[in-house]
Amino acid sequence: MSDCNQFIETIYTHPDINQLIQKIHPEGLRDDLRQEIAVSLLEMPCDKIKALFAQDNLLKYAIKTVWTMATSKTST
Repeated sequence: MSDCNQFIETIYTHPDINQLIQKIHPEGLRDDLRQEIAVSLLEMPCDKIKALFAQDNLLKYAIKTVWTMATSKTST
């Protein structure tokens, strides 16, 4: 499980995630989005995180998830 936690920590602090979150308005949503992506990844099975990482898709998955959370009309 520690590998998965390291992968999640890497995503949480990744410069591309930071750049994306800085573009989100209102500003008050930024910290919430960062926390939500972490929670979302922590709730995923470790095997799925490892598979996404092995395929070099974990960052892409996280970026897509953050963008969906930020722009969804139905998301609170």
